[in-house]
Amino acid sequence: MHPPAAADLQAAISCYCDLAATEGNRVGYAGGASAAQRIAADAGNLARIINLATGTCSWQEATDAATGLSRYMRFTGMDILGLLDYVLAAIRQHGSVLQHARILSAAAEIALNRSDHDAAQAGFERALRLYGQAGDVAGEARCILGLAWIALDRSRS
Repeated sequence: MHPPAAADLQAAISCYCDLAATEGNRVGYAGGASAAQRIAADAGNLARIINLATGTCSWQEATDAATGLSRYMRFTGMDILGLLDYVLAAIRQHGSVLQHARILSAAAEIALNRSDHDAAQAGFERALRLYGQAGDVAGEARCILGLAWIALDRSRS
């Protein structure tokens, strides 16, 4: 087996990361069922490519792809084991504050959908601080909304 040339590898990373980001962000909206089917057919390959993206320091592509796949996981209940943990570890070490916040909030949204309120709250609180550092007001608002949903769910129990 021969490894691909660097340019070919980067082209594959860009193509598949764009697919994960684009199709993942369609899940939950019109056309989302076909997007979910497309992701399901390539989930293993997409996860591997995202791992390769972190290995080649393609932080933005890895972040966009992982957050797209997190939406797929959130709405379908499917899990791509370890994907967000792996990307989070790499982004925490090498990525930007905003990329770190995006991955944390994506994982928190999944936890919230699965009624894991403790994990969701911890994730939203950490992401909220990072979005504040990055000056991303919309990200802060999404975290505050997530925390409000947790409080509402807990008030009902």
